[in-house]
Amino acid sequence: MLKRLKNYIQENSLCRTNDHILVAVSGGADSVVLLYLLHLLKYKIALAHCNFTLRGKESDKDEQFVKALAEKYQIEAHFVAFQTKEYAEANKISIEMAARELRYQWFEQLCTENGYTKIATGHHLNDSIETFFLNLARGTGITGITGIAPTNGRIIRPLLFATRLEIEEYARNEKLEYRNDSSNDSLIYMRNIIRQQIIPTLKTINPAFEQVMSRNISNFNMAAQIYNQSVLELLNGFVTTHGGQQKIDIKKLQNSNYQETLLFEFLSPLGFSYDSVIKILQCLEKESGRIFFSESHQLVVDRDFIFIEPMNKTDDSFIINDI
Repeated sequence: MLKRLKNYIQENSLCRTNDHILVAVSGGADSVVLLYLLHLLKYKIALAHCNFTLRGKESDKDEQFVKALAEKYQIEAHFVAFQTKEYAEANKISIEMAARELRYQWFEQLCTENGYTKIATGHHLNDSIETFFLNLARGTGITGITGIAPTNGRIIRPLLFATRLEIEEYARNEKLEYRNDSSNDSLIYMRNIIRQQIIPTLKTINPAFEQVMSRNISNFNMAAQIYNQSVLELLNGFVTTHGGQQKIDIKKLQNSNYQETLLFEFLSPLGFSYDSVIKILQCLEKESGRIFFSESHQLVVDRDFIFIEPMNKTDDSFIINDI
């Protein structure tokens, strides 16, 4: 496992020997193994643990376990407790999304305050496969079927080469203690349904399903790179930028055979949904002047151009739909 990790880090240029790595440690097998391996490789590491206060005493025991790990390795450690349910309700998002937003915002804050150059998470191959099926079920473009990327900004995922079972077996062989999260057994979360029901069924068809999916995801990634390059070249034909404002030539867009796909690929990184893209296309000829909003941008459909620009964060705005 140690050799495979070292090779994976080098092959994907995840980090350098002089990086200061903040390791996200939940107390589960994957994060405990990741911390142990990075320690063996003598990287400069610190750890961060989030208590999402979702499992009562069990969450508190996880925190105590991770504090003991920090003492064992004699490394700097950071701990925080989130009111995750309240945050989810206030922002009208799922518990899973709330936990994700809270932890990554905090990780980035810790990096800014302490000079950490990388954030390492214990995501593994099974997580990537589950993400593939989650995105497929919810609806996605080609990027959504490429699984979890090895890097995203300063975030690195060094264990993506290994399956969950391989990690747990390594932990047992190395006599590493870890915590089991009882929420992983609950079928109220879609990811757990995929983990416990869908993937085991697919493994009855092909016992090597995880290895096959690893190759599939690799192939999809290569296809996505070609696709994204082609999209970028086509977009350059009718998108221009002036200062902070971008504009799309409507006639050129309409003359394209791929206007729906191209507009979605251009607008989705700006926070616009697929449904918004469909509505924008529907009003190009009959509703000049209509305005659309994402969380970060506003879009105006004019006679000849679609104008997109960042919203002024100092202004309060709201949207009334279907009057």
